[in-house]
Amino acid sequence: MTPPTRSGVPNAISDDQPRVAAVLTNPLSNYLTQIQAQSGGLFSEIFVMDAHGLNVGQSAITSDFWQGDEAKFQKTYLVGADAVFIDEAEYNESADNWRSQLSMTLIDAARKPIGAVTIEVNLTELARRKGL
Repeated sequence: MTPPTRSGVPNAISDDQPRVAAVLTNPLSNYLTQIQAQSGGLFSEIFVMDAHGLNVGQSAITSDFWQGDEAKFQKTYLVGADAVFIDEAEYNESADNWRSQLSMTLIDAARKPIGAVTIEVNLTELARRKGL
């Protein structure tokens, strides 16, 4: 399912600036930003998606506002309540570190899937902390 945008192109951040700004400043995003900051560099980004794969909270600007077409959403929310997906590690040249994304389905009190969360883990920092 492709979310509507003014341009008709999913994830057109330039067309959705008011929506992105609203998400970046909402209470959930503020909370996620605090968690990222308190991680001491362990978490590179954290974002929460709704049942359509749209970001509803994020600790930083993501390159993609709609995650519904990506494995982080399709292998969690679409799979069910207990789904966990860990993506392959990738080297981030600009940050000079290795990262991987951990994604999980978010559920309500009745265990019904309501969205998903992705936490990008700085594997280089994790290895440093473990003394590897």
